[in-house]
Amino acid sequence: MKHIILTMLLISTMPISTSVEAEEIEKNYSVAFVIPDILIYRPIGVAVTTVGAAIFAAISPFTALAQISPPHNAFEKTSNILIKVPVQYTFNRPVGDMSFKSLKRR
Repeated sequence: MKHIILTMLLISTMPISTSVEAEEIEKNYSVAFVIPDILIYRPIGVAVTTVGAAIFAAISPFTALAQISPPHNAFEKTSNILIKVPVQYTFNRPVGDMSFKSLKRR
């Protein structure tokens, strides 16, 4: 049991790497934005993500019908708008970073 607790503690304290460069974070970072970001924008982001997932599940049959005709990317577009963008805003954006670049094309 001690080994499991120690392992969980070590994993939770490991630094999380991000793909954003340090220079980019510094130029978009605002100390005045940290508190509102943590107390207002992140909880709203979680709520929007949850509501978006519920709406996506509810409209999936209609999206499937839209998927039939070309270009066959209705699910991708719908999931980007309702799920992926709110998730990126809430969980991938550094705290205090006022800029938000939606879904980078790869």
